[in-house]
Amino acid sequence: MKKPDPPLDFSFLNIITPKDLINEEPRGRKERKQDEKYATQCLKLNNNHFHDLVGLLDVVSEIVLQPQAITWIDLSFNNLRAIDPAFREFEQLQILYLHGNSIEDIHEVDKLSELPSLKKLALHGNAMETTKHYRLYVLAHCPQVISFDMNTVTKAERETARVLFKSFSSPPTSRRSAGDDD
Repeated sequence: MKKPDPPLDFSFLNIITPKDLINEEPRGRKERKQDEKYATQCLKLNNNHFHDLVGLLDVVSEIVLQPQAITWIDLSFNNLRAIDPAFREFEQLQILYLHGNSIEDIHEVDKLSELPSLKKLALHGNAMETTKHYRLYVLAHCPQVISFDMNTVTKAERETARVLFKSFSSPPTSRRSAGDDD
């Protein structure tokens, strides 16, 4: 089997839709021949203008030799408002950076609970961060994560998250005042 290529770096290219990736050359790479696919396990799509990820899996399948082998996706600093269900298709995904986007609804995190290999997750800098018990909610719904928002998850946090969200039936709400920070 061919050794994986370095990350495909499509960062800072003003890309708007996943389909635009097909016509872009990754940073630091030679021009790709028609029908040539990269053997990478990492996609850097950060600092672009994605609003959604419609068609991402199809595009990745066109440019990556084994899309199911992707282990790291960086979509930080885009304009995403939701967590795309397409991430479920990347069964080996271990690292997902979505920080610095426009995701408001904390329940979007629930879509990530189906990623058993996910170990590192970054969501800070999204509007959902203002949700009461934000960190604990994410940890309760993604118990497989060992690093969240660039910080190691402690056993105590994991247990608090499990107990808190097992005992409360109502979803978290947005913080009303600075005094509500728990």
